[in-house]
Amino acid sequence: MIKNNIKKDKQIALLEKIAQLSSSGIKQRDIASQLSLYGHGLEKAVGQSCLDSIGKGLSFSHGLKQWLSTSAYQSVSSGENVGQFVEGISEAIGTLNVDEASTGALLRVLISPTLGLSTVFAISALLSSYAYPALIKQLPIHRWGGLSQFSYHFGLFWANYGLGVLVLALALIAFVIVTLPMSGTFRAKLDNLPFYRQYRLIQSANLLASIAHQTLVGNSLKESLQHYKDSSSAYLASHIQIMLDTIGGGKSNVGDIFNSGLLLDEEHSTLVLLGGTGETPETLRKSALIHRTKLLTDVNRLKHWGNSGLKIGAAFTAFIAFGGLVSLIFNIAMNQGAF
Repeated sequence: MIKNNIKKDKQIALLEKIAQLSSSGIKQRDIASQLSLYGHGLEKAVGQSCLDSIGKGLSFSHGLKQWLSTSAYQSVSSGENVGQFVEGISEAIGTLNVDEASTGALLRVLISPTLGLSTVFAISALLSSYAYPALIKQLPIHRWGGLSQFSYHFGLFWANYGLGVLVLALALIAFVIVTLPMSGTFRAKLDNLPFYRQYRLIQSANLLASIAHQTLVGNSLKESLQHYKDSSSAYLASHIQIMLDTIGGGKSNVGDIFNSGLLLDEEHSTLVLLGGTGETPETLRKSALIHRTKLLTDVNRLKHWGNSGLKIGAAFTAFIAFGGLVSLIFNIAMNQGAF
């Protein structure tokens, strides 16, 4: 089956519409027909895909498979298999929201203010390289004001070392991207740093939700973990292997099994407490919801402070660069009796 990639926000909108129709009591075949006849854009194709699936004796969710991310499809399919279609869609939407809050999305949010700050640094360097040297001829630097002198030397720093700083910054970004999915003792030491922490929460939430869905439809915890491990990054696969080894050692308590270091200490403690109150699928589902909430809170906080910090930095740098230049021009004019 050819995979038709749809943006996460469009997947969410589609699932929300299907959930609304289903909650109103409309049968799945009729939902597919509604989408096929009256849907907008891709909804028509999705509706026809679901109709074709039902016509072949397959499930409604099977028709969605090519349009949804793997984790979202798994949620819808699991819910439909156990007669909880709307609940499965809700889980899929939650999974997609987690994906939207991924580290990549976080990096994209910070690109614009970072570019703005870099542009201001570049302008400051150009002013110190070309504008200020011309003005030195009109007024010696020892007679400049403090802001103008600071602005001049600040710009010189970026003119001399800006390229090196840029290379280091790009190297740091590359290092983060490369090491995020890695495993090992060194990688474990990075787990609580920004971006690494969010990546860890993303992996935790998706793993817990997926295993909850798989065990809900009758798969054993061991089979579910092994299945998930087969398509996981080295980082997550190493944690799942520890869980599988724990099961192999005779442990059956879900809190003990998931004690691999993947979950945050507080959230692992919560999982242990939840483990004593219900069945494994429900326990894992509740824990996944907790991790999702924690992740979204973390990412929104990091986005806010990162974005605000970069904007403030850009504004402050612009004030130094242009304020120093304007102050010097005014100072020269005063000394030349222009006023």
